[in-house]
Parts: sequence; structure tokens; C-alpha cells
Amino acid sequence: MTERFVKTDGLSLADVVRLMDNQVECDRLDAMFEAENYDIFPDGYCKSRTAVQKLPLMEQRGSARSFWSEVVSARGTVEEIAVQLAALKLPSHVLNKLLLDMVVDLLPIDEELPKTFVDLLRGQLGLPQDHAWGSWPITAGMRDDRGKPAHELRNMASLIDCKYLLARLTHPDPTTRARAEPMPLNMLQREVATQSGGRAPATKSLREWRQNYDYWNLSSPR
Repeated sequence: MTERFVKTDGLSLADVVRLMDNQVECDRLDAMFEAENYDIFPDGYCKSRTAVQKLPLMEQRGSARSFWSEVVSARGTVEEIAVQLAALKLPSHVLNKLLLDMVVDLLPIDEELPKTFVDLLRGQLGLPQDHAWGSWPITAGMRDDRGKPAHELRNMASLIDCKYLLARLTHPDPTTRARAEPMPLNMLQREVATQSGGRAPATKSLREWRQNYDYWNLSSPR
């Protein structure tokens, strides 16, 4: 009898919490530094908002173009990138995700994202309503995952898990932050089933997926 072999990065949940906590702190310090030292907001904006108030807006928008280089080699302004994209023959599932990223990148950084507009755009581009801009190339890249339920469920589980853990790592209550941990496995399975219309991966698959850096949007050490 041959036992199934699945390659993973071997991450433990303790590793995940430690690495994501470090990433949250680095992102917070970077955003605070930018908010206090760079003239990226309109006149009067810095005077009316503290650095802490600016932080969520910067984090909300900051990931829009973070991973474009994993998909396309285009550089420059959104318009310059659009010119280069027009000359490429990208699969529609990749191009549509990039288009949402580009629109988000163009919206004013000092204002909350217009949720109804972004939801409408997602629908018109044929993207799931829970599709997050910016981070998708880590788990999707150029691969066409349409019609492949395992890929879809894996990405869905990743989004749910990351959102759950990040909410605890950034919670205002220090006790909640200190006790932060990923979502319980059975709870995660139920959440995926709810969002996917009843389809859910086995807990064994979820456990294996969680051992990978890209599942948590973490950079693998070189």
C-alpha cells in the first residue's frame, strides 16, 4: 500500500502566528513612518487625521499593486501598465483580477473605498464577491483555477483563515492579541462550506494547506 505524499513547507500553527505577528508589526511601523514623513495626502488631510487614523486607509489600499510583478513585468504608472497589458494576451481570469487591482490603485488614498462600487465592479468582471485585490497572485498567479474546486476552496480557506487571525493580531485588547491563533479546523471547514454553497475540503486537506507559506501570504525564507 502506497501512502499519499503531500509536499508542504512544514509550518506549524505556532510558526504561523509568530511570522504573521512579525509581519503585522512591520507593516504597522512602515505605514506609520510613511504617514508621518511623506507628503502623500492632500493639503489639510494630515492636519485633520492622526497617523493612527490614516493607517487603516493606507493598509486598505497598499496591497493593490504589491504582487503585480509575479504576474506581469509591467512597471510604471497605471496608464503605462495598461498600455503594456493591452499588448499582452493574458487569460481573462488573470486580466480581470489585474483590472480590479488597477481601479483600486487609482481611487483616492485618503478616502474609504466605495464598497458598492467595488462590489459592482467585481460582479461585472466575473470575480467572486470575496475576491481580495493585491494578494491573489500568491495563491493563483497565472494558473487558471476555474473548474478546479480544490484550488477555489484552498483560496477561500486561505482568505477566511488570514482574516480571522489578522483580526486577532490587530485587536485593540492586548489579551486577545496575546492569545491569537488560527481558526479552529472544524470551524474553518464549516465557514468554507457556508461560503462555497456546501462544498468543503476534508480536515486533512485543510491541515496540509495550513503548513504552506503561500496559504498565509507569507514569504518563504531563502
